[in-house]
Amino acid sequence: MTSPLLARLTDDFGYQSLNADTLDAFLVDQEHCVLFFAGDPARYPETLDVAVILPELIHELGGRLTPAVIAPDAEQAWPACTSAIACSQRLTRLPRTNIRQP
Repeated sequence: MTSPLLARLTDDFGYQSLNADTLDAFLVDQEHCVLFFAGDPARYPETLDVAVILPELIHELGGRLTPAVIAPDAEQAWPACTSAIACSQRLTRLPRTNIRQP
């Protein structure tokens, strides 16, 4: 992760960092989750806004939504198949996040 704000999601808040090998196992264990595709903060400055707001959102939802961060190297491998992942996993795609629905 290229920013302290992004690093704190895994380091301080304990969000899992997922890749193609760990995504399915994570999703099986979650009823509702949000996947944060952070991207490059220099290219997408709103990434840092999400990094600040996401922990507050998770806190307000009282544990009903489990967050995870997609590892930067995994993001590079997924652009072409993100829609397929979203469809197969019942995900709702929002800008820079995906939220799993039952």
